[in-house]
Amino acid sequence: MTDSERVTIKLLGAFTISRGSLLVSEPPVSRESQSWKLLKYICANCGRTISAEELTRELIFAGSESNIDNTLRVRLRRARAILDRVGLGGKLDGLILYGGGKYCINPDLDVRIDVRETDSLCRRAMDKSLGAAERLELCLMALRMYNGPCLVNSEPRAYIELLRAQCDSVFRALLRQVFPLMRETGDYSGAETICKSALAVCAEDAEVHELVITALLSANRTADAVAYYTSVAVALANKQEKLPEFKSYLERCGS
Repeated sequence: MTDSERVTIKLLGAFTISRGSLLVSEPPVSRESQSWKLLKYICANCGRTISAEELTRELIFAGSESNIDNTLRVRLRRARAILDRVGLGGKLDGLILYGGGKYCINPDLDVRIDVRETDSLCRRAMDKSLGAAERLELCLMALRMYNGPCLVNSEPRAYIELLRAQCDSVFRALLRQVFPLMRETGDYSGAETICKSALAVCAEDAEVHELVITALLSANRTADAVAYYTSVAVALANKQEKLPEFKSYLERCGS
């Protein structure tokens, strides 16, 4: 399929679905709508068929047992109305198919999901049969996809917490790989990418920030470390957890 036919689903940061030049993004409202909940759950479980019972259990739709089927039909109709904005709302050829009380993502579409892409790139970057430069680029390609925590505008749900934990694990695995590969290749041009993704994903995680700052200083990238430290300090303003004084990092790295 051509790029114009490819469907891209982004779960990292704000939830979006795009096809070609068309894009629909979840509105950053205070209360998550039921149709968006349904759409996100089905997209996050791409590759599986999902029963009405599972949707009801996982999304806790309001309604009595006597009208839950009607509730789901209404949510699906509204979800398809959202998908109409990117030409994917059709019952037979759209993104979501329904039949026999089960829902799934249309297997005939070329669907790419960012969380799966990052996991695949991370695994490839661990392949030591590849050259260091290639492995480094794979890490950076994955890190560029991290635009924020997984499904950042979603209300708490068990499946979201599990997905976030998985994404966090992949993100930290990428960080553990990328700095040694930078040292091995002597190529630190991707430092800005790492800093940007760490701030987007782990704005309040001092442990991650300390790893980034220490790695930059160890590579004699003092200016990058100072700029990153300043950005982190702003992000942590008015938070209980704060970073140590910058000079402590210099002392630790012998700078």
